[in-house]
Amino acid sequence: MCVRGRGELLRSRVLDALGLVAEVTARPAVAYPNSGEDWAAGSVVGDSAYDVSLAPAWNRAGAAYIGGCCRVGPRDIAALAAAVNGA
Repeated sequence: MCVRGRGELLRSRVLDALGLVAEVTARPAVAYPNSGEDWAAGSVVGDSAYDVSLAPAWNRAGAAYIGGCCRVGPRDIAALAAAVNGA
């Protein structure tokens, strides 16, 4: 299931989607958002909206695997690991 949006809309959509996946499949869910920037006329526009502070809530909602997709780099993943592991 692909979820798009920004800010609070994205937060609520992701949590709703994870809850639905857990309810319907009884399997662990996966959350790996991209950086949130847009693609326009062949270039990336906007600022990154990758927010590692959301990861613990995704984990509680059923995401067993949490990562990052397009334009999420090693620094982001290190921050994600720290957020999930409580460091």
